[in-house]
Amino acid sequence: MEIYIKKKSISALAEGDVIDDIFAVKIKKGFQPYVKGFCFEILITDNSGKTLEYKYWGGNDENKVRTLYESIKSDNVIRVQGKVSVYNNKLQLATNEPMLVEVLQDGQYIQQDFIKPAKKDITQMYEELQQVIAQIVDSEIKKVQTASGSD
Repeated sequence: MEIYIKKKSISALAEGDVIDDIFAVKIKKGFQPYVKGFCFEILITDNSGKTLEYKYWGGNDENKVRTLYESIKSDNVIRVQGKVSVYNNKLQLATNEPMLVEVLQDGQYIQQDFIKPAKKDITQMYEELQQVIAQIVDSEIKKVQTASGSD
């Protein structure tokens, strides 16, 4: 099974970028006809915390485009080939058929690519938490803290 690595964060994308990258699906917006066929929109995200509107412009085979749309669920990770453009003064990523859109399975991507990193050092935050726990004087709360496996 091929593993895909996140190449560029949404916050680093610019108008005109042609990409082949992976994103997490935040919200599916809708499926509809247009002049040349059928299209759909979804809102995608990554660990930058930013979102980007994604538009898939499919051909006139409604069943094919609808099947692709229905295969994509919120929180899926998808691999997308497309071009970044500006629409209504906002960046947008668009794919025209036959460019690729595929839903990835667990194990085909690194989950940390879609988790916003902590603003503080994790080790430092854990040490601060341990200091707060050490100051607990209520014996009943201490029992809960001890029962949870913490020292």
